[in-house]
Amino acid sequence: MSPDPSRLARTASLPPHANLEHLKNEAKQRLKTMRSQNPGARLSEAQLNVARGYGFASWRRLKSYVDALKDVGQKLVNAVHAGDLGTIREILDRHPELVNASTDPESPLTKTWDGKPAPADVFTRRLIHLAVMDGKGDALRLLIERGADMNVRDGGGRLPLHDCFELSHDDLAKILFEAGAVADICAAAAFGMHERLREILTQDPSQANDLTTRNSPLGWAVYGAQPVSATILFEHGAVVDRSPFDSYAWGPAAMVASTAVTPVLLGHGANPNWQNEVGDTAMHCAIKSRIVLDPTKFIQLLLKSGADVSIRNHEGRTALDEALLQLDKTAENYFPVRPIAQKKLDQTIEILRSRLA
Repeated sequence: MSPDPSRLARTASLPPHANLEHLKNEAKQRLKTMRSQNPGARLSEAQLNVARGYGFASWRRLKSYVDALKDVGQKLVNAVHAGDLGTIREILDRHPELVNASTDPESPLTKTWDGKPAPADVFTRRLIHLAVMDGKGDALRLLIERGADMNVRDGGGRLPLHDCFELSHDDLAKILFEAGAVADICAAAAFGMHERLREILTQDPSQANDLTTRNSPLGWAVYGAQPVSATILFEHGAVVDRSPFDSYAWGPAAMVASTAVTPVLLGHGANPNWQNEVGDTAMHCAIKSRIVLDPTKFIQLLLKSGADVSIRNHEGRTALDEALLQLDKTAENYFPVRPIAQKKLDQTIEILRSRLA
């Protein structure tokens, strides 16, 4: 069953905590403003004004949406989590406007369906984000078919495409791209879409330092192991030698011990002795990263560029001290979290000791 486009309200601007009483109060406040200019204004006119402001054709449709979200919203969320296509269809047949509903009106979504930590802790995920997060390709296709906004951002500024990349769901990214999803600057950098990246930057060079996703395009290029993306970003004004942009580049680089993009960062002025808010250098961070099995090659890159092994963090530890503390730790996959093997730090420790000596 195809949805009636006239009933597919755009709910992205609707407050995450929206409820009928909230909306009624908003309409009353709107009426006061209207009556200051037109004493004869009526409450029904203010309600219509509010409804249209949120993309609904009438107050009745806005009320119907809020009531439906309260009545079957959690059931719909559960169905998407479980990939229950029958239930998704049944609910959207009756309430097609819910296809773009927020999934977490009361609190951040911090856990997946099976109770494990989610990859990102943000507000206002949409159903389409959940389908990606749980790897439900059929549910994703159904939501797209019913009119889900493929380019909607969650409360952390992330598109469904960003979640596809972070969770290594290339199959789901393909579904989105084939259906017409548009890569923003960060998705283009991460996926290595170099022509798209140049197109965006030619139109608006300031996007080279965009922080909409709470990370920079350079950070996404690091995660994607995309040195060409990083080079293109630098050609269009990406910043890496001052706060906060240095942290948005070095944080990801150290987290994954990037040997692909770190040389590009260093070649464009990144400080090999950068420190984060707790005084950790990139060496400290790579050694402490739960997903780095062996940081040796990353450490060697930094040392060749002049990294100082004697720098201590706010707890008074050098990178060598940190490595000794991590000896018995286990490296893990990013998401879902699974153990890989005991960290390999012997060579790193040897190198750091020789430098300190």
